[in-house]
Amino acid sequence: MEKYNLSNEKGIRKQFFKKKLETIELYKQKTINDRKDIYGIWDSNLESFSSAFHCVLPERYEKDQFTGLKNYIENDLKETKGSNIGVEVGGIGNNLFRGFSKDFFKKTYGITLIEHRTEEEKRKDENLNSSLGMNHKVLEGNLLSKNIYNTLEKELNNKKVNFIIERMIGGHDTIPNDFDIISKPLKLWYRILEENGIILMEIPPISYGLIQNWVEMIEEIYKSKLEVKFYNNVIRLKKLKDAPKELPVLKSKHIKEIK
Repeated sequence: MEKYNLSNEKGIRKQFFKKKLETIELYKQKTINDRKDIYGIWDSNLESFSSAFHCVLPERYEKDQFTGLKNYIENDLKETKGSNIGVEVGGIGNNLFRGFSKDFFKKTYGITLIEHRTEEEKRKDENLNSSLGMNHKVLEGNLLSKNIYNTLEKELNNKKVNFIIERMIGGHDTIPNDFDIISKPLKLWYRILEENGIILMEIPPISYGLIQNWVEMIEEIYKSKLEVKFYNNVIRLKKLKDAPKELPVLKSKHIKEIK
């Protein structure tokens, strides 16, 4: 067994991250070329997301594989119905947010590495969303870059987000196997999350052991301020009253030996 090393030299990290960004750019070009083959995966519906995340929902919802997510979000955020803001990271979000009740969200966003739809597809989506009363916008950018979140914050105009969900599927192959890098977008999501807001996140397999350490640390120190559940490769994080302003991160004393 060996301990995970959080003290990698900055120069090595910088070069490693640079290479990974180059990999992401290559993946982006492949996405453009393969657009027709992956569109259905990147614009999954609510039932598909529920099937992926039902295992980390509260007990009363987790057995409802295809409807649990909708019921949980709409019940848990019912006090802010009509003013909720939702974000899908890693996809355009149209089919996801169409699955929720009309007027539950005031505004929704999809953040995708590449806007892979044709102009005609965009028009069709806009017309359908309008007919459903949706106010939805797709933003293009790299989830590991601060730039896309700066863009999102400008869009939000000082408002907070109530619901953030990320499921990358094949896109995780392009994310660096580095816990500090993987946690960066989570910190940014947490920063823009409203009190009582919910984050659902899928993680790369390399991070399982460290995520378990992090979950145990949250449960030990912040149990009354943060609600967290981790199973297999997905996480649910809820920001409770008096939650820390910044997302708590692992300290050396909380990092156990990883097999």
